[in-house]
Amino acid sequence: MSRSRKHIPISGITGDNSEKKDKRIANKKLRTRTRDLLRAVLHTDEEGDLVFPDHLHEVSNPYDGSKDGKHYYGEHEGEDWYDKMMRK
Repeated sequence: MSRSRKHIPISGITGDNSEKKDKRIANKKLRTRTRDLLRAVLHTDEEGDLVFPDHLHEVSNPYDGSKDGKHYYGEHEGEDWYDKMMRK
């Protein structure tokens, strides 16, 4: 893998490499809210107007994550910083 390179010159804006921890927290919030709404429906005789969260963005904001987006660097082949950034 010493010669593997990225195909597209895109990388995260901040120094964080992954949003795995943020995604775990957001998915946990989504499952918790859905489970609580299901329990509320099952324990009542009437069917209320409950709206289940359809998407992860309804319970979390993707811009609150530690990575905070990506940036396209363009073509700068041969420059030292570009070669370092394109390594995996």
